[in-house]
Amino acid sequence: MRKYADWYILWLKIYGTRVSTWLQLLGMLLLLLVISAIKLPDSSNLKIGIAGSQGDDNRRIIESLLEQDGIFTFILYAGEEELRQDVLWGKLECGFLFSQDLAGKMEEGEHKGCITYLSTPFSVKGEVAKETVYAHFFAVYSEEMLRQKEERLFVEEDPERAEELIRLKREYANSEAVFSMEILSVTIEGTGKEETTSAKVRPLQGMTGFFVFFFMLMAVGRKFIPVKTRFDRALNPVERFGFGFLEKLAAGTFPALAGWILLEWMGESRGLLKEGCALLLLLFFGSLWCQLAAGLFKKETSFMAGALVVLLACLLICPVWVDAGTVVPAVRYLRLIFPVGIYLLG
Repeated sequence: MRKYADWYILWLKIYGTRVSTWLQLLGMLLLLLVISAIKLPDSSNLKIGIAGSQGDDNRRIIESLLEQDGIFTFILYAGEEELRQDVLWGKLECGFLFSQDLAGKMEEGEHKGCITYLSTPFSVKGEVAKETVYAHFFAVYSEEMLRQKEERLFVEEDPERAEELIRLKREYANSEAVFSMEILSVTIEGTGKEETTSAKVRPLQGMTGFFVFFFMLMAVGRKFIPVKTRFDRALNPVERFGFGFLEKLAAGTFPALAGWILLEWMGESRGLLKEGCALLLLLFFGSLWCQLAAGLFKKETSFMAGALVVLLACLLICPVWVDAGTVVPAVRYLRLIFPVGIYLLG
């Protein structure tokens, strides 16, 4: 065992004295800091942003949205740019910009461009939000339509008659003449069973594990250096396997340690001990996985192509950015093939 411990220490010294190791760590930490600022929309996000001029019609629509009693929470923004940024960063499910000339367009019967819808590809409730906004918009626009059509319907214009029509319209809209609601409370009992292979999407932890696995996988490329500089050629098969295993372990040690410190510092850790144990598990299985996979690559070109496929599969199958297991249940078990998938289980 002393021999293997010495080999591991020597590998750590080799990686620790390389400038490329510290440049890679710096790049990894910078990318993780950028990723930490990204917030992906989730199913619990029901915040909708609205912005626009404060004309009478705009104000009526905006006030009705702010006061509405529904599943969405509408937030009024003073500026368009701030609304766009919050939608882009995932703080809002989506947003709506009301035209500066909304009243004029409504008077002219021009609907195009009245409201601009802002969303990201991750939005899953945007279509429902559009229906909600349209319902409140139509409640105001329908009154404008009554004013515009009043003279055509009754030949002569009569302001009192127009106001009476609007009053009756509001009374009819607020009544249960068309729709009546009956609320039933239903209690759904859970099975009490949880999928042991399900995993919560954790972008920061996922990318930390991905980078650690990436550095260990890149260490496999060392087998393609000239034979005369390969010390492990003088070892027997068992020692050669252990020597290669320790090389991959050392390659991932510094990234894992840096990632652990960053996760703790940013408050994204699952707990000091739990995160540390998860990273140790990643280092062990990652080193073993890479050492076993090294035997499959006979040429440098096949290694480069295979490594790219493995890394892409890791991002797609493991719950780094999205949990494909919610769509394809078999993926929940398939991700256990990859060390990153095991790391994200806890």
